[in-house]
Amino acid sequence: MPASASPARILVADDESSIRIGCHKILSEDGHEVVTVADGLAAVEAFRASAFDLVLLDLSMPGLDGLQVIPRLRELDPSAVVVMITGYASFETAVQAIQAGAYDYVPKPFTPSELRIVVKRALEKRALIVERLELQRERERSLKDLAFEQSRTRTIINAMAEPLLVVNAARELVFVNPAARRFLAEGAIGTGQPLREALGVPELIEAIETALPRLAGAPQAVSTEVTDPREGKTWLVNVAELEAESSAGVASGAVIVLSDITPMKDLEKAKSRFVSIVAHELKAPVAAIEGYLDLILDDLEPAFEKYRAKIERCRDRASLLQKLIRELLDLSRIEQGRIERTLEPLDPLPVIRETCEFLAEEAAKKQVSIAIDAGPVPVRLLADRGELTQIFTNLISNAIKYNRDGGTVTVISEVSGSHWKVAVRDTGIGIPESHLPHIGEEFFRVKNANTVKISGTGLGMAIVKRLLDLNHARLEIASKEGEGSTFTLYWPLAT
Repeated sequence: MPASASPARILVADDESSIRIGCHKILSEDGHEVVTVADGLAAVEAFRASAFDLVLLDLSMPGLDGLQVIPRLRELDPSAVVVMITGYASFETAVQAIQAGAYDYVPKPFTPSELRIVVKRALEKRALIVERLELQRERERSLKDLAFEQSRTRTIINAMAEPLLVVNAARELVFVNPAARRFLAEGAIGTGQPLREALGVPELIEAIETALPRLAGAPQAVSTEVTDPREGKTWLVNVAELEAESSAGVASGAVIVLSDITPMKDLEKAKSRFVSIVAHELKAPVAAIEGYLDLILDDLEPAFEKYRAKIERCRDRASLLQKLIRELLDLSRIEQGRIERTLEPLDPLPVIRETCEFLAEEAAKKQVSIAIDAGPVPVRLLADRGELTQIFTNLISNAIKYNRDGGTVTVISEVSGSHWKVAVRDTGIGIPESHLPHIGEEFFRVKNANTVKISGTGLGMAIVKRLLDLNHARLEIASKEGEGSTFTLYWPLAT
């Protein structure tokens, strides 16, 4: 075993016996204690029965697959470090694994050296998590003592591939690991200096100083994307508050960890360009098909009247495909930052009234009534009128489509502190609780017996969420099956 490594307890869950045997042999030779199981349920039971420093988890297993096992392990130990093993390595599976909570992934087949590298990196991550949690529990420790921490902690932090910085309550830089020295200003000594003097990237300084007031004792980090113009790289800046030095609750400072997400952003741009090109190529042919079908229906001879329903169905499908193409293009333009925006001070209520009038015919077909309940305080936003129209067209149209015949849609507007609070409430079929976290994901639609006959693309709410992000607004969704749903927006007022 290499002298720098420490023995660890490792759980290997894979339905292939050759993988289990190989992992056990390789990791045991390095001095680690290895436990192997053949399925996801056994992995959860083994993890519940005993603590492990690392879990190697197969993506595809009988019963519970790897993505289903990860949240169960997180419930047992929120700091659990999981490395996903997959025979179907791709960008999508990697993203799924990371989003589910995996630290890393290793594609099959792998060599002993590849396995050792991934395990070594994951165990260093585990050691850092354990050490950080221990530091957070030591409330009376001063940040000034951080530079004199035990050599083991310093070694782990200095060996991190991710840049790490620590600032105190006075916004002075008190620690910088080697990976973070790339952000220091020319001639800066690195520690003991005010943040604005120590760092040479104004965008990073702005992101940190903007995040610090937003923490306010929050248990989770504040994340911001920053582009370093010197290198052209995009970094995900995670700022987390350190615990207070005293019972007064004044924060000691913050720790900042940066992750290079440039490759992922490049892939997102490539995907958006691809979608945009494909949608543009499809737009004209589909429009022509829809137009020809309308002409055929207008001049349909009596002898062919029996085909009218089928032709109308084709025309409706072409119309839905046209809507999908338009929404794909809208989403692509938003993601690539190519939308034209005209921000102006405006009252949003006339936009809502116009939208309700536009959708009145659609509501009448289902005998759904629409009401607007506007509060007495006037509302003034800095917004783009077209974006407001697109957002409320989606929300109110959905409230009509997923409503019951004879139901109601109510738009409630009021001023709440520094935000405009507007809720779109319906008396419709509701959304299952398990589906609520997925509302707004691309192409996601609730599929059950109540929605099978309701057409849609699954992109409307994705566009709404992107537009809300552009306007620094947020969306809250409350729903109960059989009773209806409420979509509430919190939009910053114009100052």
